[in-house]
Formats: sequence, structure tokens, C-alpha cells
Amino acid sequence: MQSFFFSGQRLRAWVVLGSLGALLASRPVLAQQPTPPSPSVYTSVQQPPQLPGTTNPRAISTAVQQVLVYPPRAAREGIAGKVFVDVTIAPDGTVFATKVVRGLRPDCDSAAVAAVKLLPRLTPPRMGKRTVYYKFTQPVSFEPPKLPAAH
Repeated sequence: MQSFFFSGQRLRAWVVLGSLGALLASRPVLAQQPTPPSPSVYTSVQQPPQLPGTTNPRAISTAVQQVLVYPPRAAREGIAGKVFVDVTIAPDGTVFATKVVRGLRPDCDSAAVAAVKLLPRLTPPRMGKRTVYYKFTQPVSFEPPKLPAAH
């Protein structure tokens, strides 16, 4: 145990810490606000979200692939594969949350998440007449750019 000298008296560390604990314990504790319950997130809905003006279920995948920026280093190294991103769509049709569930490498993972976050507002996912949170897994493909053939 470490000792301290104070005003000519020798105090042990536990005395100082004990006084500090008593001081903190005597202060009133503010009531903590209850955290709101997390919203129910559905993985299956009656009406899944879609890009406005389309009925093609693959339109979201196409939109993600069109805005995907292939990381330059991954392109130079010829990296190919898929990143799987969990996407949660809010009741208003916006991308609420993303999470990489199976990645390829850090630069590709972050590029995939960035592409998903660029999705425009979708038609809201619905259960009956209610709009709900909806979670799905979006695969994002990375294929090295094709170089022109040398003749």
C-alpha cells in the first residue's frame, strides 16, 4: 500500500480513497432517463422496399453496383469477391443502419457500405398497412476492371 505525507501526517491511500467515495456517495443521483425500446426489425415483410418507379426486385442491387467505387489498390491487385452487408431500412424508406456481415478486405468493405448508404429513399417496407423497419442482406460484388487486350 502506498503512503502519502500531508500536513506532517502520514495518510494511507485507502483513507484518501475512502473519503472520496463518501463524498461521491453523499451527492444526489440524477434520475436516468429510460432508454426507448428498440424498434421491431422485420426480416420478412409483406411489401419489401423498392426503388421508386420500379417493380424489379433486383433494382436495389443494380443501383448499389452502379454507384460502387472500386478501391484503387484492390483494382491494382486484381481483388475479386463479394461483401455481404446487412441493411436496415427505416419506415420512411431511408437506409437506417448498415453492418458488414462477411467482408472481403477493409477497403472493399468500406466501399460496399458507402455504396449502400448512397441508395435513394426507397418505398417504405410494409406489414399490412403499417410501415416498419426491415433488415436484409445485400451482396456487393467486386470484380477487377477488365483491361484492354494488348495486340
